[in-house]
Amino acid sequence: MFKKVFSFILTSICLFALITPIQAQENSENIGLTAQYAVAIDAKSGLVLYNKNMDERMYPASMTKVMTVIVAIEMMESLDTATTITQSDIDTVWETGASSANFEVGEAVTYYDLLLGAILPSGADATRALANNLCGGQEAFVDKMNETVKKLKLKDTNFVNTTGIHDPNHYTTVHDMALIVKYAVQNEQFREVYSKRFATSSNGLHQWVNKSMYNAGRSHIDTSNIIGCKSGYTDVAKNCLASLDKVGKMRSLQL
Repeated sequence: MFKKVFSFILTSICLFALITPIQAQENSENIGLTAQYAVAIDAKSGLVLYNKNMDERMYPASMTKVMTVIVAIEMMESLDTATTITQSDIDTVWETGASSANFEVGEAVTYYDLLLGAILPSGADATRALANNLCGGQEAFVDKMNETVKKLKLKDTNFVNTTGIHDPNHYTTVHDMALIVKYAVQNEQFREVYSKRFATSSNGLHQWVNKSMYNAGRSHIDTSNIIGCKSGYTDVAKNCLASLDKVGKMRSLQL
């Protein structure tokens, strides 16, 4: 089991029918959860259903890209806007060991391609390109991310990059992350990107799969109720996972 798994559940009350122990065992490890940090909150009310160290500071790894993508979407006039990949979009991606959507300098793409590249293969090149195109640089875009942190009144979150590459000053809590995802999935365009299991870029040069879903399938894990998910990993953060689930007629989000 992962050393650290960041769990957030945005759902309706019917979740109790499937995860009965969570409703009554707040801050308990007796449900078999080995995650170091976890939280479950109701999707509509934000009510905390379960928590384990939910207010302790931790590192979000590529969960960061949830914030990157929702901030980018809110700045876009059209997802079909065309752009070209530049050297600055791919700078430091390989040097830092970040995941890549494998865009190449000079490649013609759309903003929608960049959103897909950020979520499915967790491409740092995609998030850098979003920041460069929408704000003219990384720092200005990160400022927008932190403005959203303030808007959501998050208690202990600060971003210093768009990718989730480890930095001591790039941190959050699982409760704050749950609120970020709760906010993001209210956006229809975000949900569309987040729910993709596989996609082909508009230029036909790339085929991506959701790595979390792919790995779960290889491990024979039932993913039929998962609407969408996003994973992440750094040496410090360890494994992170977020999933939007359907429980009966209701939706739940687990990170």
